[in-house]
Amino acid sequence: MPAGGYFSYRDNSGEISTMSFNTRTITAANLAAIQAQFATLQTAMGGMLIGRLVEVGLYVNRTRLANENAASQYAQRETKWLVTYEDATEFLDAPANTVLNMGFRKVFTAEIPTADLGGVEMFDDGEKVDLTGIKAVAFIAAFEALVVTPYGGAANVLRIEHIGRNT
Repeated sequence: MPAGGYFSYRDNSGEISTMSFNTRTITAANLAAIQAQFATLQTAMGGMLIGRLVEVGLYVNRTRLANENAASQYAQRETKWLVTYEDATEFLDAPANTVLNMGFRKVFTAEIPTADLGGVEMFDDGEKVDLTGIKAVAFIAAFEALVVTPYGGAANVLRIEHIGRNT
């Protein structure tokens, strides 16, 4: 059963929005590695957002980081990155390959609030992130190292795009 984590961001007007995700099961043997991957993802996301990170959680701990609003007036919870990813694990019992992953190639999304539209390399349409850009590469590597799909398979980022949502 996958474990999970989350990052909560406060925008300039004090509203909070949270990005949640699944991770592989956390054990004593892999806790340090998962915590390191969690920190790497947090750092990579920091390069893509302008909101104030106020709370993080890895389901084995919960840490409030700030109570203040984000400094930038453009930090709004409605301005989000929509990360679209697929389950890239065909079998859940490699190398035996006898347990088929029912989530294989299914597509999932994660929304990350307070997107920094000026801080990430984007295509000319102003909506899609260039996945070869420096910040996107760092984010994708960190995301794929830590996050698993709801079925427990490896996450493979397909695209990142700017969206607006009122949640």
